[in-house]
Amino acid sequence: MAKRNIAQKRQQKALRRKKKKQAQHVHQKFSSHYADSKDYGLPKLSEILVGFAKPILGDNREKSFIEGTMGMVIMCWNIGTVQYQMAQEMRDDLINTFLARLDKDLMEDIEQELDLLISARRTFFADDPRLVVEYNLSWNMADEYHLQVKSVPIPEEERFNPHDKEHLAFGLSAKTQQSLAELQTPATEEQAPILELIEQGNKLLQDEGSSTFSDNTPEACDLWLEAWEKVKVLYKDTDSIDSIKAFAGMYLSGWCGELEMHLYNAGREDPVYFEKRVQYCREFCREFPESDDRIICNMIQAEAETLFFSGQFEQGEAVFKQLTERFPDHTWGYIGWGDMYNGDYSDLPVNLKKAEKLYQIPIDRQLEDADDARRRLNNLLVMKESRAKQDSLVLEQAES
Repeated sequence: MAKRNIAQKRQQKALRRKKKKQAQHVHQKFSSHYADSKDYGLPKLSEILVGFAKPILGDNREKSFIEGTMGMVIMCWNIGTVQYQMAQEMRDDLINTFLARLDKDLMEDIEQELDLLISARRTFFADDPRLVVEYNLSWNMADEYHLQVKSVPIPEEERFNPHDKEHLAFGLSAKTQQSLAELQTPATEEQAPILELIEQGNKLLQDEGSSTFSDNTPEACDLWLEAWEKVKVLYKDTDSIDSIKAFAGMYLSGWCGELEMHLYNAGREDPVYFEKRVQYCREFCREFPESDDRIICNMIQAEAETLFFSGQFEQGEAVFKQLTERFPDHTWGYIGWGDMYNGDYSDLPVNLKKAEKLYQIPIDRQLEDADDARRRLNNLLVMKESRAKQDSLVLEQAES
């Protein structure tokens, strides 16, 4: 987020002008009655918007950054409120007056966040009729901000209809619109057998209503592994799973991750599925070596963990070592490796000293997700202290 600071600083006036223009437009089109949260039994809109902004703001405390971010969050809330034609007009206006001035990479990053905000508004707050027409961000002596908003209720017929699949992508970026269009592409004749096997496996899992292990998990995994064999044949000339376009509402990249997780669940009850999981993860990395680093990392880590679970400790150590050498900035490689010796995350022999050393690596290197490693480390230190006290108490009792 740091590199966006300068760009957003430069656009403060543009944001304020855009917000004022939107407010005037809304005043002309809708009722002048201001909505209050108590009128609808809804949470305060200001609190919702602050919650929306938190993932983007992170730990940044710079006033101009917070003001710019809050302005964009409110604009996204409004875009996600109105019916599709107006939503598209407001999004186009936002692009022309603000995002078009940014460099391409920065614009794509911000557009993705805007799409998520707009989609969240439409998905989780579809019944909220309020549209922001005015807001004020004030600061106290401790540099803490307070958001106040005024809103108007939008009639249901003028609000976005989340069930209107034809216009679901309106108001979103061109890239997201393309992705949604691809999702609606029907399966080809070659893809149909793959889809059928995947859907059969899905049905078995849904019948049990469980995302972990169920009696149907092994059977579902068998069906999905059969589908995997067909995927390998159909896409034998493809190096990246991410390059395979979505079809019938599904991305194969996402499904491949689900298969790995369900193989783990099945393996907890029947070790043969741990063997199948290792084989599958190895095959994935061999068949689609140019896939996104994140899924490659997950597959290699899943292989390493499964080797540990199967009692093949030396082989698991070797794979974790390969993972952290190939992807030295992947925090979860160190976390996953440390978990093998933690005691809280597996039934394997405990080596708290080694776990502590592995958790410390991403912290010392200040890697992304280092906070997750720090939480693991803090819990580990508490556990060590608790065990030391228990051992001391047992020793005292024995001596007495």
